[in-house]
Amino acid sequence: MKILSLLFVLFSIGQAPAEIQYQVYAPQISTSVVVDPENNTEDLKYNHCASIVQYGDKLYTFWNANSLNIEGSGGQKIYYATSTNGVDWSDPVAPFAYTGVQWQPGTMHYTNSTRDELWCVWSEIGGYLNWSRMTNPNSTNWVKQRLFFSLAEGKDGFVHYNNKTYKFFMSGDPTKLPNGGGYLFPVILNCTNDASRYVALVHTTDGGTWTCDSSTFIAYPDTDTAWECSAVVQSDGNVRMFARNLFADDSDEAFITALGDSEGLNFGTPYFSDMRTIAARTWVSPVKNSSSDDILVSRKIMLHNDTEARSPWASDRYNISLFSSMTGNDDFTAGIPLSTGLGLSAYPQGRVVSNKLYVVHTVTDTDLMGKIVATTVDPVPDTDTYYIF
Repeated sequence: MKILSLLFVLFSIGQAPAEIQYQVYAPQISTSVVVDPENNTEDLKYNHCASIVQYGDKLYTFWNANSLNIEGSGGQKIYYATSTNGVDWSDPVAPFAYTGVQWQPGTMHYTNSTRDELWCVWSEIGGYLNWSRMTNPNSTNWVKQRLFFSLAEGKDGFVHYNNKTYKFFMSGDPTKLPNGGGYLFPVILNCTNDASRYVALVHTTDGGTWTCDSSTFIAYPDTDTAWECSAVVQSDGNVRMFARNLFADDSDEAFITALGDSEGLNFGTPYFSDMRTIAARTWVSPVKNSSSDDILVSRKIMLHNDTEARSPWASDRYNISLFSSMTGNDDFTAGIPLSTGLGLSAYPQGRVVSNKLYVVHTVTDTDLMGKIVATTVDPVPDTDTYYIF
């Protein structure tokens, strides 16, 4: 990488000029196709909502798909494909028994002293969340469990809040809390009584107990358009949520954010983010410091569309970019583009593995038919380095 030396002159009497070394961030970027609607063994025409995770010696990309090219149609399932290099992908496999339309997977690799598991949490028609896990990287067997919650009354799989019933819809990949604090899964809560909607966080430590606390519910005041959300642990230890304002036609109102505490609870009133761009299933994660495993002092990166909001709806999904922040506050700055020349691009999710960032997202045309594209960014930006993006 090219190195620039910039001299910052300090005008205070008695202070010597300070020199900071900056590198131009210029990673190698390569792109491959996970599934193409024109050519795949399952005749999948509609492909969307991908997530990528490493388990064992393989990368797994999960997404929802069907052969009718109609979003949410009967027969829509979760599929996955695997790769050992992020370039060559296996044929699609549908791992979960079909009992209704399957949607929007969020994935993670869970480990403790006795367990090594691949987790996939996903939505099922009717507003249910399912937790599926593979317990051996050399197996293709899955354990499935429907998740149940109780805020105010009986455990029926839904959330009961303020005398209303809310059904779940999965949003994306979870956030890991430091110091063994567990995991926060971002979800959408759709009311069955009226048009109200929240985004929220579901917490678990090891999969034994799952909770959805009402202090994580956020929606922009006087609207019902909160949609897919993500969360990040800031450098001060508090958890920040970002969420999509679903039908915003104004870039100043397309992205909302709110700040909670160190347990991912007690979120304040949301407000419009300083990132004046559209939002379509944003992903955010820490990048571990090269000299420390402490995620609080790590750089935070975000996969996010960097384009202005405009009508008609969804026609503005261009230019997925790699955003960066040293704090995790509402101060992410857009960096390099990752989807140049690919067309309409949205719903990015990623995973950092061995100093590389693997990204999966949807590329589609005006006829809805979508392909899942995988992008490798090598290397991921380091925490200890000052960059010019």
